[in-house]
Amino acid sequence: MRAEERRSSRWNRPRIASGAIARGILIVLLVVSSCRRADTVRPAVYFVEPDGVVALDPRDGREIWRARVPLDRACDLAVSPDGQWVAVLARQLVLLSTRDPTASLSVDPPGSWHFPDCFQPYARAEIPWALMRWANDTTVLVLLRRSAAGQELRGVTAFDLSERSWRPWIQQLVLGCWLLAEPTPEFQLSCERFPDPAWPPAVAGLLGLDPVNGGIQRRVPLIPPEPVRRLGVPFGSPVVGIARSDNQTVVLAESGLLLFLHGSEREAAGFVVWRTAGLAERASGKSLRLAADRRVVWAVLWSTAAQPVLVLLDLRSQSVARVVELPHAVADIDILADGTALLLLEKPGAFDLVRRDLRSGEERTLTMLSGEAICCWIGPLAAEHR
Repeated sequence: MRAEERRSSRWNRPRIASGAIARGILIVLLVVSSCRRADTVRPAVYFVEPDGVVALDPRDGREIWRARVPLDRACDLAVSPDGQWVAVLARQLVLLSTRDPTASLSVDPPGSWHFPDCFQPYARAEIPWALMRWANDTTVLVLLRRSAAGQELRGVTAFDLSERSWRPWIQQLVLGCWLLAEPTPEFQLSCERFPDPAWPPAVAGLLGLDPVNGGIQRRVPLIPPEPVRRLGVPFGSPVVGIARSDNQTVVLAESGLLLFLHGSEREAAGFVVWRTAGLAERASGKSLRLAADRRVVWAVLWSTAAQPVLVLLDLRSQSVARVVELPHAVADIDILADGTALLLLEKPGAFDLVRRDLRSGEERTLTMLSGEAICCWIGPLAAEHR
């Protein structure tokens, strides 16, 4: 492993086709859960340009942070929960301090392992998982791969920012296990096939990982209720969203299945969102966003006609409260905790990033991005660095 401190220089890379970028997903990296952090950490919209990483204020599109760093690509981006560090996964793991954006730490993968290649570079709408995510303020979980005896092996490990080194463990993963795009303190991994012989191989599940030693601390199978099973909903559908509210964990699968997990119950309550919302056609789950009051959650669905549908769910009654069908054919969408949506609209050779108030329908264009930009990730940025 090699870690080196670098000063920034201009990033030169080939122009990326806009059609590939248009599938980029807006990923919420953290739901701020404490009153203390609500005062010091606010969300920002991050994207990558040819000369570095930029953060915008999602309220007005104002640029609030920029780091110039040499990269040949950007397969994933993640921001630490305290908003003090930005990690970019390229051919190396690149870590940027929001305190000093002129410097970067570049880290090679450990031993004989490699970082995963981009999945159809920048095409995140087609994958419901992540290549790296922060376990806490100083630890980054990263997926790895390597070939051995003609087989492709996959694993996950952790980089300790405080020690500037990889943790001395690699947890190997079975096929179909991935990092959650929105991990919680309890769960960081989802598996399409639950890695436990006590359960049928078709059952999906969630895993909780100890970032210190790599041990699996929690294993929760996702068993839908009997009425849902009779609908023929696939058990092994990937998890696209997870949110924690009070005494329950809410899980959204790519199949559109929504589950409510309570404690150690072996079978969860739940329903198929697009059916319960009264949609005329099947819609796949894409993401789950908890509102600021933690009493409702937005489910982002994608219809077969590639049209986004937003479903507001009441967590207390476990019912659909509202359905919003957007008028735009958007390239991508995400929702902030205050209930406003960010829309990525494709234009010839460019994109508009638009903020839409879901109550009034009022829209505001935050910025126009060139076809070379890779957008967008939503994550925290500490207030003192704005």
